[in-house]
Amino acid sequence: MKKLKKWLLCFGMILSMTMIAAGCGNMDGNRTADESGTQNTNSSNNTGNNLADDVEDGIEDGVNDVGEGVDDLTGDADNRSYDYGDYDDAHDYLMNRLNADNSNRKYEVRKKERSTTEYKDGQKGYHYEIYDMTDGGNGKKYGDFYVDQDTGKIYRKNTNTNKIEEY
Repeated sequence: MKKLKKWLLCFGMILSMTMIAAGCGNMDGNRTADESGTQNTNSSNNTGNNLADDVEDGIEDGVNDVGEGVDDLTGDADNRSYDYGDYDDAHDYLMNRLNADNSNRKYEVRKKERSTTEYKDGQKGYHYEIYDMTDGGNGKKYGDFYVDQDTGKIYRKNTNTNKIEEY
């Protein structure tokens, strides 16, 4: 769903920039068209320069926005912006990441905690107890994972040191 929203935002920006570049509308307010289709222009030549500057600035902003949208869709985790306001989005992100890192494995979430928990020095996130179900049966515990609610970073509890470390 988030990808769809981002693609729609990108499409909207491209459409807006196309309209600006095409010069749709009466931009300076001083030009009027009479019924015969001729235009009366009461503005000076500076308006053309200002209009060109505005279009250039608008296109630059649009390109930057589209670039940020592409980074959100394809960039690495450190360059993305996240909004994990709910458990389900964080769950989907974690499962997609685990499956991408270990495509030949099957995972299951147990002990679901839908509220955020503090897992490390004031950091809050969603906790997931993950089991490896590749061999069937009851599965083997793969680890305790946390998805930070603010950054989207994934953390895993190290069973040897009992410390929470970035995954």
